[in-house]
Amino acid sequence: MVSFTVNLRFKYNTENIAHLIDVLFSPAERTVELDKGFRGHPSIGSAVLANTLKLTNNEPWGTFRSLVLNELNNGHQVNVFLVGSIFGGTGVAGFPTIGELLKKELKGIEEIRLGGALALPYFSFIADDSTSDLRASSEDFLVNTLASLGYYLSRNDMDVFDVLYLMGEENMCPVSQFSIGANTQKNEAPFLEVFMGLAAIDFFSAREDGCYIVGRKKTNELEWSDIPYPDGYTVFKSKVAQFTRFAYVYVNIYFQDIEAIRNGTCSKSIPWYQDYFIKKGKSVVQEDIYQDLLCIKEFCQRYLEWFEQIHSFYTSGTVSYSTPTC
Repeated sequence: MVSFTVNLRFKYNTENIAHLIDVLFSPAERTVELDKGFRGHPSIGSAVLANTLKLTNNEPWGTFRSLVLNELNNGHQVNVFLVGSIFGGTGVAGFPTIGELLKKELKGIEEIRLGGALALPYFSFIADDSTSDLRASSEDFLVNTLASLGYYLSRNDMDVFDVLYLMGEENMCPVSQFSIGANTQKNEAPFLEVFMGLAAIDFFSAREDGCYIVGRKKTNELEWSDIPYPDGYTVFKSKVAQFTRFAYVYVNIYFQDIEAIRNGTCSKSIPWYQDYFIKKGKSVVQEDIYQDLLCIKEFCQRYLEWFEQIHSFYTSGTVSYSTPTC
């Protein structure tokens, strides 16, 4: 996975372009700081990304291009998968724009398949009216979605994707805390994100070209059989249940023993510690080993928090329906 930041400033050096920018963008749009995203204004994002994203120059795109060409030189097919939303600003600007630029930059390389998961509206929020900053508004999500899809489909911009997944929610669930963007935006995790991840798995499992829509059998209810998994939902359920049990036990039992061994309050004769550490000449007293174990613990904690959120997200506000349990 790669992440990037760009200098999100319009630069123009001729009077004609300056006048054109003045006509197309409001004073607020021309002057707003975009370190928190495109704030529900995809017109800004499309212009900025189209002007700044170059696979041959900017990082991490230069590295990305090198990785793609290296895979191709080794005789491998390259699969590229994008994820974004269609109802805000950053996602709707970046998803089709980046897809089109990738196809343009890598034109003629048939071994590259481009897939994407596109999220339609699935959450809402109550904005903080105390700020006058340019921002997205969830009241406009449906209108934005209709306009964006109509625009991009009429231009055939989505045709650059070999495989496209569409998913959303009939009822938008409210998030608990409003944020303009950046690292202060910490929305609760919805179950829809599981489907987004499964779309990626499906794509990398050599899904046939086409456009796919995710749905469920019952209104306001999710069942395990609703989950699209290449090997079947029972396999997915088993893997989720197994990892959830491991995460819980690791955080609440094994890591507690590890801390106790380091503090000298627990015997090193615990069978699993003997088998996996002592007999291999290792010890949790070694700082590098302890730091690795600590990373696993933190990952498991975050997973358990996420797992709880995807079950509780849809029971807030006026929207409530059940999600599958292990």
